[in-house]
Amino acid sequence: MRGRKLEHAVIPCCIDLDVFSFSSADRERRRRELNLGDRFTLVYSGSIGGWYLSDKMADFFVQLLEHTSNAYFLWLTPGDPKLIMALMNERGIKPTHYLLKKVASADVPSYLSAGDAGIAFYKPGFSKLATSPVKVSEYLACGLPMIINKGIGDSDALAEELKVGALVNEFSPSEYARAAGEIEKMLRHPEGRTKVRAVAENLFDLRGVGAERYASLYERVLKSN
Repeated sequence: MRGRKLEHAVIPCCIDLDVFSFSSADRERRRRELNLGDRFTLVYSGSIGGWYLSDKMADFFVQLLEHTSNAYFLWLTPGDPKLIMALMNERGIKPTHYLLKKVASADVPSYLSAGDAGIAFYKPGFSKLATSPVKVSEYLACGLPMIINKGIGDSDALAEELKVGALVNEFSPSEYARAAGEIEKMLRHPEGRTKVRAVAENLFDLRGVGAERYASLYERVLKSN
């Protein structure tokens, strides 16, 4: 091994952009189905517990309600609804402000289209520096700006350099309030969703990014043997 060139590549968790995409028709249909009207809708999609900080996401929503009184939290999860209900109830969040829904994988993009922002909070740790959250890729592909805590893979750069989300530097009410304000400002921009989608196309395309990088890496490995 000493002196040999080590072939490597950074390949993020990519997604099928034909499956995950924003649909205005789906947005209208799902928002009508959920009776959302013009409410600002925060979405979380995926498992709960483990590395996912469901309690901190509930805390964030408390601050979002302070900032936007008609906000709504849509939890798309196969997890135990009693866990989320307990977290929301402990914080005084009324059932009229949230919904827990288990949906088929094929239906997730349509529900993401109904949202206005996607959230994902993780337990900080050394391993999370190399995490590539697929849920973030799915949010961005559906035009949802992300809200995520600091130190999760490349999310810092996505938020601070590419401006497609808000970065929470610490789990505190002031940080939550600041992040909520940033997201609302992004959504007021006429090209907000289009810009978010474009970043997903450039960075997380299953074919143009994922498959191409894997193919290139294998070619280099084979040539080096």
